[in-house]
Amino acid sequence: GVHMSNNKLLATATLVVAISWLITPSAHAAIAFVNGATGGASSAGSTSIAAAAANHTTGNLLVVLVSTETTGVSVSSLADTAGNTYTYISRIDSGSQNVEMWYAKNITGHASNVVTATLSASATWRNIVVLQYSGCDTTSPYDVSATGSGLNVTSQSTGSAVTTAANEVIVAGYKEWLSGTF
Repeated sequence: GVHMSNNKLLATATLVVAISWLITPSAHAAIAFVNGATGGASSAGSTSIAAAAANHTTGNLLVVLVSTETTGVSVSSLADTAGNTYTYISRIDSGSQNVEMWYAKNITGHASNVVTATLSASATWRNIVVLQYSGCDTTSPYDVSATGSGLNVTSQSTGSAVTTAANEVIVAGYKEWLSGTF
């Protein structure tokens, strides 16, 4: 799910593992969720995964979560149709499960942008989620992150992430054990 609290992003990914992340707001506008796109596959044999095409607007922020259920696999690179640059935030592992978070700030827009993650090796249950936000700081959007893991199917915590600025927005996502959902 996506949680908003003023003008910063706090991203949380729970997959029996969790990541929290805060993004600095713009001085001119409130942060707003624009759209999201996903992609996934359960079979092994591929080292990439792409999200469905989405309309991405110039100047906005893209938050990308990539997960697999293959031990040791990581994201080698992220690329998109518009040629945006992605910055790594953090990673969390729990057994064979893992989630990485990335972002692209002050993006170049594209009416049918496809974001593709290239993985370090073939992986099962590959998933990608791309979330677009407007109103974020275009120069320095990242604030803070936190991670956590566990085997509780009814709740999950990332631990605390203390904000450093007013007007934060929280982004939350999860990946269920062996289901491949995110």
